[in-house]
Amino acid sequence: MQSLRTRLLLAGAIVLTGFILICGASLEQAFRGAAIEAQQEKLRGMVFALLGQAELGARDNLTIADFDLPDARLSQPQSGMYAWILDSDGSISWQSPSALYEPPPSLSPDISSFRFQRDDEDGSFIGAYGLKWIGLDAEARTFTLIVHENSLGYDRQLSQFRATLWLWMGVAAIGLLVVLVLVLDWVITPTRRLVTELNNIEQGRQETIDSAYPREIQPLTDALNLMLRNERGRLTRYRNAMGDLAHSLKTPLAVLHGLLEETEDPLLRSRLREQIDRIQQISEYQLSRAAATGRRTLSEPIPLRPIIDKTINALAKVYRHKGIRFEVQAPHTLRLRADDVDLYELIGNIMDNSSKWCVHQVLVQALVQGREIELRFEDDGPGFPKSPESLLARGARADERVSGQGLGLSAAAEIVSAYEGELRLDRSSLGGAAVILKLPV
Repeated sequence: MQSLRTRLLLAGAIVLTGFILICGASLEQAFRGAAIEAQQEKLRGMVFALLGQAELGARDNLTIADFDLPDARLSQPQSGMYAWILDSDGSISWQSPSALYEPPPSLSPDISSFRFQRDDEDGSFIGAYGLKWIGLDAEARTFTLIVHENSLGYDRQLSQFRATLWLWMGVAAIGLLVVLVLVLDWVITPTRRLVTELNNIEQGRQETIDSAYPREIQPLTDALNLMLRNERGRLTRYRNAMGDLAHSLKTPLAVLHGLLEETEDPLLRSRLREQIDRIQQISEYQLSRAAATGRRTLSEPIPLRPIIDKTINALAKVYRHKGIRFEVQAPHTLRLRADDVDLYELIGNIMDNSSKWCVHQVLVQALVQGREIELRFEDDGPGFPKSPESLLARGARADERVSGQGLGLSAAAEIVSAYEGELRLDRSSLGGAAVILKLPV
């Protein structure tokens, strides 16, 4: 998960979901407790209402007239509300018309005390009150008044509350998530603006980061601008120094060449020519090595096909006598983040080597493989010797009969190394040599 925005959204969604679930469960539990407490008070009130209508019958049993019942459900069989009055020995002294079955097990409350419980089997509610009744004969009698109500009303009320609760919790969660997305987008707006500016720098539309940013990001943008300025200044100084060095060497080498022509001694002339050639080899190698810029920070991608085409046009003129047929298999949209001078040097050295050794054909292929660009330069010449890696050493040459300083492949290897790439020498499908480059995109 590479996106910072996705990480923040996922973390916020997880925290929000957990918060909603905990709040919802807490509210439901609180409502459940309040509903059970209300049910208890309801049964307590029903007990006292029945006691207000109770009277002692002819057989010293405590009864309640059917027309004096405080709740109409007590008169309807199987209505969900039932009541009994039990004697001290547990026999039924009175039962409501709705009660068509035996009373639940008595809770055996103390005199003038109320006990409440919920049935574990069906979830119904039971309230019991213990009382002592003193009749006309002044003899006290003990009774237990039991009220029993099923849980249909309680369950319906709880179900309605739960549905309403989670509906609004869901609406609140969606609303909070939308707010979270908007706040997150507002927070990461500076980061997006910074990415846009970096893309503009890579594509050459601007040179530095110009916008003002929050103080948490401003040190980063200042450091990036400083790095860009230092890199460009260092590149300019390197190239100016190399140009000055090359210009400074021209005059002494020209003088030495003049002295060489004036020397009549063949042995001395041979030795002088050898040392002058060596100075030229070392100078060209070190200049090409120092000129290799390497991967530049936030550089604009360079199209490869125009560089290949221009190099082919130049080589076709140099090797006109060979009539080389150049074949290019590279899309015009292929781009590489590199310095154009380095690319001209790299492609020019390798293609010059291929043109020098080929018979009639040179093939150039370019394709993208994952995060790398693979370049293949093939020819139909004699190919590399058995240990082609030795040709990557400075000054190495495959055949001394062919003119050149042997710096092409070694210079190319230096540039590829500066770009953290890979250069490999292999056998060509055309029968000759193949130089394979892999450079990061």
